[in-house]
Amino acid sequence: LTAAVMLYVAKAAPKDSVTRPLTKGHGKPDDRPALQPFRPTGQLWLAVLIFGVVLAMQQLLRITLPIALRDIEGHDVPGVTGIAFTLGGLAAAAGVFVVSAKYFRVGHLRRALVVCSAIIGAAFLVLGTIHAVTPYVVMFALISLLQAAMVPTANMLIAFNTPMARRGTDRKSTRLNSSH
Repeated sequence: LTAAVMLYVAKAAPKDSVTRPLTKGHGKPDDRPALQPFRPTGQLWLAVLIFGVVLAMQQLLRITLPIALRDIEGHDVPGVTGIAFTLGGLAAAAGVFVVSAKYFRVGHLRRALVVCSAIIGAAFLVLGTIHAVTPYVVMFALISLLQAAMVPTANMLIAFNTPMARRGTDRKSTRLNSSH
């Protein structure tokens, strides 16, 4: 049933396509110059590295959490893992909406990224030495909070360091934008 619904939705959904805008009155596509070669800056490479490392560490932490809790707890691992993931998810949401909005502002991005990275690094070191469930889950939530706060900033830095002509689809040139 789910497959049938998905097939119907795939066929019924309008196609997403991009058309070149027409020049005024002529009905021919405009003659825009070709895109210039992409020359990434050092800041772009750093932002991509931060984004990749944060995502990789998030996945590593999520994969290893049940294994570590099994070694610490020994029993009721699914219950404790569920609580840890719930608290980590709530902390991540708070990190994006509260921590990121309050501390990751333009002009303070470098300091915020360095401080968060240092705290996360220290928290990972502490996480490796904990032998009790409650502090382990609290440390997991702290790491989730700070990692989630770093993701929008890294994403923003990537966008700011990408030339405007290479930033995805120009909304003015799509058929989906009905106002033009």
